[in-house]
Amino acid sequence: MSARIPVPPLWRAVSQPERLAELTGDDAALKEAPLRRDVRSLGILLGRVLREQEGEELYAAVEELRRLLIRSRGEGGDEGAASAPDSSPEAAGDAGTARAARIVAGLNVEQAYGLTKAFSIYFELTNLAETAHRGRRRRAAGLHPDQPPQPGT
Repeated sequence: MSARIPVPPLWRAVSQPERLAELTGDDAALKEAPLRRDVRSLGILLGRVLREQEGEELYAAVEELRRLLIRSRGEGGDEGAASAPDSSPEAAGDAGTARAARIVAGLNVEQAYGLTKAFSIYFELTNLAETAHRGRRRRAAGLHPDQPPQPGT
């Protein structure tokens, strides 16, 4: 039996008051930080499972396709930067979409199934994280009866 290498935690919780402030403060970006951490953590865990269960080849295809599609939507930040300094974001997006189409067209049925399943699981995990985040924000808001109710409650 091989020894397992300890894996560091994906993130460390700050103090309870700081976590509560994230959820109840006025800063919209700060309110979404716990959700972003959850989605990032779940994506990392899914990536580990893909590597272990399906291999490096499927993981690499999923990651490349994910990055290309983010870039084509113009949401990539540094990832979305065009490869040539004078190329437009639209051209980079078109090239990314074309590359994504070539990746998908080159898959056999088994590979396409694995890729589809990986993305389906990722979106399901994201939906679960969003549901948990809404509940977490509702509970945090309940601790501050002096604040106005959240929209839609």
